Amino acid sequence: MYKQILSKQETVSFKPEFKDACLRAKLLEDSGEYETAANALGELWAGVGNQPLLENFPTTLKADVLVRIGALTGWLGSSGQIEGSQEKAKDLIGEGIRLYDEVVDVEKIAEAQSDLGVCYWREGAFNEAENFLRDALDRTPIESFALRGKTLLRLVNTAISTRNYNEAFELLQESEGLIKSNGDHLLRGKLSFHQALIFKLLFEEEGKIDLAEKSANYYFEASFHYRKANHHRYEAIVENNLGFLFLSIKKFENAHQHLDNAINLFGVFGDTGRLASVFDTKARVYLAEMKFIEAELFAQKSVQLFKRGDEYFSLSESLTTLGTAFARQNSFVDAKESFEKAIKAAEFVNDSVSLGLVMLSQIEELQTVLSDEERNELYLKTKGLLFQSKSNSIQSRLKNAENICQHSNIKSKWDDFSLTEEVLRFEAKYIVEALSETGGGVTKASKLLGLSHQNLSLLLKTRHKALASAKKTRKKRSDRRRKSHTLKKE
Repeated sequence: MYKQILSKQETVSFKPEFKDACLRAKLLEDSGEYETAANALGELWAGVGNQPLLENFPTTLKADVLVRIGALTGWLGSSGQIEGSQEKAKDLIGEGIRLYDEVVDVEKIAEAQSDLGVCYWREGAFNEAENFLRDALDRTPIESFALRGKTLLRLVNTAISTRNYNEAFELLQESEGLIKSNGDHLLRGKLSFHQALIFKLLFEEEGKIDLAEKSANYYFEASFHYRKANHHRYEAIVENNLGFLFLSIKKFENAHQHLDNAINLFGVFGDTGRLASVFDTKARVYLAEMKFIEAELFAQKSVQLFKRGDEYFSLSESLTTLGTAFARQNSFVDAKESFEKAIKAAEFVNDSVSLGLVMLSQIEELQTVLSDEERNELYLKTKGLLFQSKSNSIQSRLKNAENICQHSNIKSKWDDFSLTEEVLRFEAKYIVEALSETGGGVTKASKLLGLSHQNLSLLLKTRHKALASAKKTRKKRSDRRRKSHTLKKE
């Protein structure tokens, strides 16, 4: 869908209508219509990450164009998981800021810095993101209500990502009066969304069901405002988060329903970055249901998509989910490999809490196969990374990890062992891999496995019924004819 990052620079000469093109692109971008926004730029847009040579442009308009191309590069790069896109976006926005500085346009500098902060946040560089966002807030004029509200909510995101929930709550309180008095439906939707997120996190810490109910109400309120603002992409994000919330209260059927809604919506947009997040949430629901094969399948999908882009924080989380799915099937070699990759991704982000949580999961999930020396070394590293965390759930898990390391009567891998079950898991593992690699095509998967189509179909109907969701759905002949007829009419 997206043009790849190109090194070639096209020369574009100034036209007065380019100013209106930038304004249209900005409005479309704010509505989540990133592809349409790029098209609105016309000849100014030469693909994700491409910087045109702008001849005879006034300085302010040149800066407007570079910032718009940069911001769209960030959004489309995240949506399409295009490697290197966030760095390109930062370069373009940074050059725009330099030009705004020449003409001393303080408000536009603030807005561009806010966009720059989002690029750093996507990469998981939360400290840098916070610095740019706070500087943007300081520069924003008091009367620029929409920009102040948007930047405050972006700061809430960075605070949540670094688990500074008290700070996030204070920022929300600061933004609430401003947005309720002056915000449009989009900004009000964002406020409700972040309020829902905070109450969900509080529920996970305190376990009080009324907090979960408040979270759900705010999510539904956010969805209402997003519909009014025609921001369907954000509606889909709400569906994903509702899925996560229902997972937290163990209402798995509701969780799957909302996650399937999110998958359908993001599929329409072709937003692979967001799809990857939904697949990870779906995998976590299956883990909670003890459906480990399905969990592995969706975690694999999530990892494959995140590997294509620059969002290492999210990649680390998906790899941790995948490692957990492997471990619960006693595929300990694969689990250890996934956890080690998750650790590398977290190290790239340079977020000590994320790194500590991956190591904590590794201790919990691989306790039966790690040596005493490996467990103790991991625990000491984990404690050093997480001991300052104020999260009750993290401290509880840290205490549990300490108990694991102190007790020698850890369950042996041979306890409750069944060779028959292990053979089935081994068989299922390769069927999942083959179906995943072929997009669910049974015929192609059977060739990879060295089986006939009939034999693989029989396996999926008998001892591996749980893998039926990995198959590609076959359309009825009448459906295919109807679709073909519709396309011809269009």
